[in-house]
Amino acid sequence: MQKKKILLFFFSLVVMAKLQAAPSLGTKKTALILQVANHLMTEHRYQEAADILEKVLMINSETEGAIEAYQKALRGIERKLLKITELKIEKPSFQAQAAKDWAISGKLELNTGWGSNLNRAPSDKNINITSEGKVGSLELSEQYQAQSGFGLEASASIFGVKKLSSVDSMNVSLQIENRTTGQEKFTDYTRINTGLSTQHKFQGGTELGVAFFTDILVYDNKTKFYALDLISRYAWKNSSNCHSQVGVDIQWQHQQDNPVFDSIYSGMMAGTNCYWWGGAYHLGFSLGNKWALDKQRVGGGQHRLLLQLSHDREFNWLRAKDRLNTYIHLEHRRDQKGYSILLANGVNRELNRIAIGGQYRFPMSYNEKLWWLKADIEWQKQYSNIQLFEYNALEVWLGVEVVW
Repeated sequence: MQKKKILLFFFSLVVMAKLQAAPSLGTKKTALILQVANHLMTEHRYQEAADILEKVLMINSETEGAIEAYQKALRGIERKLLKITELKIEKPSFQAQAAKDWAISGKLELNTGWGSNLNRAPSDKNINITSEGKVGSLELSEQYQAQSGFGLEASASIFGVKKLSSVDSMNVSLQIENRTTGQEKFTDYTRINTGLSTQHKFQGGTELGVAFFTDILVYDNKTKFYALDLISRYAWKNSSNCHSQVGVDIQWQHQQDNPVFDSIYSGMMAGTNCYWWGGAYHLGFSLGNKWALDKQRVGGGQHRLLLQLSHDREFNWLRAKDRLNTYIHLEHRRDQKGYSILLANGVNRELNRIAIGGQYRFPMSYNEKLWWLKADIEWQKQYSNIQLFEYNALEVWLGVEVVW
């Protein structure tokens, strides 16, 4: 059975190219193509199934079983909610009817794990201090030193999508996340994120989306942070395997009862997503500037540059449809004025961060309500020309997730 699934998987990668050149379909080939499409739908890969079935219907609209399978694929596409932070071009030739009601989906997660530096504290507890040309050393208080230990994470998410017309849709989301550890202060937190977005598809296949997010972060010591995000994305299809997008990001940040840290970030982004050899690849780039809203803000404004590369693939190692996602993020930030005369004689702070991580997902069920076992690992290292802002952190988490 496993061998058969693997053969069907590889066949699905080349069947599109063969259909482009095929003037007619034999009974055996039709049966195999329908089998491939049904196999893709069991994996919730509805768009790939729809693409295959469209070609079949174009060649022979009376192909037995093709219309029913295609309708099933379209229903699957409508049920499968898009993540609001991503724009995916999914435009079948046969347009689905606009949904009269909201389609709702949800996700629950429970994770337990360990971190070497849960509060992202400096790697060295003894910090060099400069004063009048002299260098001294200051030991950080215990609460500001690296806190390692075990923790528990729980989160609940709900997503809703409504097709306003054949070319317009609306998405809403709500996510609540809580982390509890054996430490305190800046290790334990509760986070609430809400989102609203709209998308419009043009006749040429391009897509325009605008999204608005609110984010509230409350730490165990009652410190509260707020953020408002406004993003826009323009996406298009490069080829049968790749989609790209460009956009603008605007973010306002505020710490309660401390306006010194208020800021507005504005920047541009560009990214591409490709599906090659059974895997999905993403390359992203963003460049922008954080503007200080208070003249007293240490460091003033800040330039930012971020590069992201990720790979997601189904491997069928321990069980059919198990997946592995790996990523690497590179970030550079530079302040626009000296941070503090007591730190490296007031130089402009530079921060360079690398994050490498991965997630393995093991399917516990294959029905409509999907259960997964998960294993996450991430290593972060931040370098700086100011010792206070250098840190090293490793986290490992194991958990379970249910999606419906």
